[in-house]
Amino acid sequence: DEKLGFYKVAPYYYAPGWWEPGAQLSFYVGIKEWEKLPKEYQAAFEAATYEAHVLMQAEYDAKNPAALARLLKNGVKLRSFSKEIMDACYKAANDQMEEESKKNAKFKKIYEPWKRFRQDQNQWASVAEAPMQNYLINPGKK
Repeated sequence: DEKLGFYKVAPYYYAPGWWEPGAQLSFYVGIKEWEKLPKEYQAAFEAATYEAHVLMQAEYDAKNPAALARLLKNGVKLRSFSKEIMDACYKAANDQMEEESKKNAKFKKIYEPWKRFRQDQNQWASVAEAPMQNYLINPGKK
């Protein structure tokens, strides 16, 4: 956002970003081409993609606080999307994915197990991650 100069034309910075709670890197290789690679090349590719993702995530998390501070220093006003907006976007996204899964068997094949995985992960995060993260943001507050 900062590098694109949005702060020069948009006085408000709304959060969270739609890609949250975490940005991801994805690498795609056609299965036929992948299977042609020697096993050691496949292993090297996998190791490189894991490394690229870990480094990207670390840089993303390390550099964004300073970037946000610079945006605020330039007069940008920080805002949060309302619960109503978040709920509407959540519903619209889920409705769209449900609709697509009814029309597209390949999408459904991925979507159904992903949906169960997401539910399990969200339950785990609500126990293991969110309470501590919320506490660290506002220690000692109720």
